[in-house]
Amino acid sequence: MRIAVTNILHNNDLGVIFSGLTEDGASIIVKSSEPIFPHHGAVYDLDATPYTAKNKWGKIQLRVDTDRLEFVRPSGNLCIPWLEGLRGIGTTRAKRLVDAFGNDVIEVLGDPDKIDNISMAIEPERPKIGDILAAQLQSYFFERKATDRTAAMEWQFYRKLEYLGVCNYRAAKRLWRLIGSPDAEKLLLRYPYLSVCVLPWKDSDFLGQRILTDQNYEGNPLVHPDRLSGACDAAWQRILSKGHTAATEDTFINSVPRGVAPVAALKAGLSSGAVVRRGNLLRAPGAAWLEDDLARRLRTIATQTSPAVLIPHEIMRYIRQTEHECDLQSKFLWIPNKAPTRSYISSSSVKLPPVR
Repeated sequence: MRIAVTNILHNNDLGVIFSGLTEDGASIIVKSSEPIFPHHGAVYDLDATPYTAKNKWGKIQLRVDTDRLEFVRPSGNLCIPWLEGLRGIGTTRAKRLVDAFGNDVIEVLGDPDKIDNISMAIEPERPKIGDILAAQLQSYFFERKATDRTAAMEWQFYRKLEYLGVCNYRAAKRLWRLIGSPDAEKLLLRYPYLSVCVLPWKDSDFLGQRILTDQNYEGNPLVHPDRLSGACDAAWQRILSKGHTAATEDTFINSVPRGVAPVAALKAGLSSGAVVRRGNLLRAPGAAWLEDDLARRLRTIATQTSPAVLIPHEIMRYIRQTEHECDLQSKFLWIPNKAPTRSYISSSSVKLPPVR
């Protein structure tokens, strides 16, 4: 039986209880004694027989008990959109390539000896067209690889994300653009919660815990320092979205995502630099730097003496003409550290329109 996680009901070192959906769309409650930490959207295979039972409200539920859950690697959903970006390949042919070669597609495209295999995979019923398309495809692939090795690295990055359980191509694309480095895969593995700034917390938490699990992290991933600091970044996103760049400690703690120990997250954030303390306020590190830099520049401007403003002759002539026609007496004012101005004392009832 294959089940996708929809909500985690209980989780500790002794086991897990979560709700999910079966392949036919039925809701089910899964209770496992295996000390794993499933994530929202994860898919598991289990060998057990489901049964029905009533909950405390008298509603009949489908349930299953198991002592082993096996994580299922996702399909090639992330590979297909990337292949469609190659000249001559559409959705149908991209699916054919993935079905034929699986995760080895990029190695096959880079191997000239595999051109016949590519031809058969692209157009199995039209070999001549398949030969032409395969030659064009490999030619374009080599051209693209020679001019921009990033394309191949992008593929490797998507393949790693797919293995980690990320099947949303748009999210993967945003994460690739965020990192923008040939070492994107290494950076993602080094900083598991790097995705917080481009993905919703549920998705980034899923990815971060999957990376920690894949790295055989022996501790509890729910209290990993990277997860706690990532939760601080998610809290700042919520606070910044309301127009605030600082918050009290209580406000910040209430903004930490559910399922994360808020006090521990704040402590980890202060230690890692994800949170900056200034007196009684907590400040977002990026916004704090911008505000401090702006304040420093304004102080510099305030201490400088304003230079004299030279008014062109033609403009001055029109000013004097207007003063004469409106019977105005003017006085040129100079106030230190401020721009020079002209004040007017009207000797008539003439009112000038406001200057725009």
